[in-house]
Amino acid sequence: MTTNYLPFIKRQYFEVAANSRDYARLPLFSSGGGERVILGDFAVDTSPGLEYPMLMRIGILGYKYFTEDFQKVIVYHNGPRHLCSCWRFPKPYRLYPGQRMRAQVEKITDGPVGKRDHYGAIMFNGKRERDDKPIMLYDSDETPGSGGTRATLNGETLACPHDSPVLLYSATIPQFSGGPYVQIWGPDDREWFEATAYGGAAPPGAFDNDILAPSVNPMVLGEQNGWVLDPKQIFTAEFINQSAASSGLLLTLRGVIEVKE
Repeated sequence: MTTNYLPFIKRQYFEVAANSRDYARLPLFSSGGGERVILGDFAVDTSPGLEYPMLMRIGILGYKYFTEDFQKVIVYHNGPRHLCSCWRFPKPYRLYPGQRMRAQVEKITDGPVGKRDHYGAIMFNGKRERDDKPIMLYDSDETPGSGGTRATLNGETLACPHDSPVLLYSATIPQFSGGPYVQIWGPDDREWFEATAYGGAAPPGAFDNDILAPSVNPMVLGEQNGWVLDPKQIFTAEFINQSAASSGLLLTLRGVIEVKE
C-alpha cells in the first residue's frame, strides 16, 4: 500500500453585508475518504479598496481559532504570486502507468481591434519515480479559439509512461491563452476544482485561470506550519466588514488529500 496526494481547490463566493460580521465555511473533503488533508494556501480576493476596512481571522469550525484577533485582510497576503498560472502542489501527485490526466480550457478571442485567436494548453511538471528523471505531461489544442469555445485536452502526451510512475509537482496553463475557464480531472474522473456561492450556485468566474494563480498574494499555510487536518473538519474564515457597503469576497483554499492506494 502506498500513499498518494490528491490535489484540490475549493473556491467560494462570499458576501459580507455592510457594517456586519459573518463567517464562511469551506468543507475540506465531501466524499471518498482520505487520511489527512494538507492545506497549501488560502487567498481572499476582495473588491477594490475594501481590503482595509475588512478584518478577518481563520480557524477550524468547532475548534479554537488559529488567530484570536481579527486582522486586516491584507495582512494575510504573504505568499508569492507567480507571473504565470502555475499551481505548485504541497505534496506530489502520483500517476501510474496506464493512467492519464485530462483538462478542459476555454479559448478566447481578443478584439475587436488587433483580434487574436488563443489556443488552449496545459502542462504538468514532474519526475519519473523509477529513475528521478524530469518529465513533463502536456497537451495543447491545435485549432484557434473563438470566444467561449472549450478545448478538451487528454492526448497521449498527458499519459504516464509505461515503464514508471510519475510524481507531478505542479500544473501550469499559459497566462494569456488558457481563457477564463479551466478544469482538471485525474484518471479517477475526480474534478480537482469545486466552486460554490454562499447560499447559491457557483459564482461567475469561479473557474477562471486565476484559480491556479490567485490574483492576490495567498496566505501560506502548509504542513510545516501545522495545517494538517482531518478530512471531516471544516475550514472557516470569519470577517468583520467595517465598510458602509457590502463586500463580495472570492475565497480560494488549495491543498492535497492524503489517501492510501
